[in-house]
Amino acid sequence: MEELDSNNLINYFNDLQKLCDEWNPLGNKISYSTFTNDKNSLEGIGPAAAIEKLDTKVFDYRTKKPLSITKDFAGLYLFIKNGQPFYCGISRNVIKRILDHQKGSTSSMATLAHRIAKSTNPDASEKKYLEIFNGEREKLLNCEMALIKFYDQDKEAYRNNMMAQHKEEIMLYLFEVFVSENMIQSITLLEHIKSNSAYYYLIRLNYLIGVQPQYEIFKPGHSRHIS
Repeated sequence: MEELDSNNLINYFNDLQKLCDEWNPLGNKISYSTFTNDKNSLEGIGPAAAIEKLDTKVFDYRTKKPLSITKDFAGLYLFIKNGQPFYCGISRNVIKRILDHQKGSTSSMATLAHRIAKSTNPDASEKKYLEIFNGEREKLLNCEMALIKFYDQDKEAYRNNMMAQHKEEIMLYLFEVFVSENMIQSITLLEHIKSNSAYYYLIRLNYLIGVQPQYEIFKPGHSRHIS
C-alpha cells in the first residue's frame, strides 16, 4: 500500500516530465492511415486487424522502451495534425478507442468529432451538425498519432480486486492531465480537461478511490492511502 500526499504527488509530476521526454511522441508518430484497408477506409477493420497492421513498436510505461504490440492495451493516445498535438485521451483499450473516434456513428464514440462540431457551430441544425460531425471523422484519416502503453488489461484480476493495477491507473490519469496541459495548444478541444491540473486530478482520484475533490489534500500533513 502506497501513501499519496502533497510531496510524492510533486514527485509523480516530475516523473511524468521525464516520461514524456523518453516517450518523444512527436518523434514516434504513427499515421492514422496505417490502419486503413486498400480503399483508405476503416470499414471492416477492428482492433485485432488494426494491431496486425501496426508496423511500429509502442512505447511502454513500465519498461521505458518501445515494445511490439500483440493485443490491445490500456494507455494514452495523442492525435497530431500538421506536426502539432491537438487532442489526447486515455482508454483501457487504446486501439479500439482510436478506431471508435473515426468509425463511431454516435457522439459517445466519436467524441472528438462531436466536440468540434458542437464548438464550431453550437446553433447548427441537426442536418448541419451531422455534416460537420461526419466531415471531422473523415479528417482524422489524415492525422497522425502517438501511443503509449501503461499496462495490459487483466480483466480477471480486476474482477477479483478493483484495486488491481491501481498505481498504473493513477499514473495514467495524471499523465493525461500532464500531456493536455503541456503539449496541446488548443485547450478548447479538451473541455473535459480543467485548467487546474491538481483539481482535475482529484476529480479523477475521486472516481478511483473515493477521495473528495478538495485542495486540502495537498496541504502539509494531509495524505491518502492507495490500497
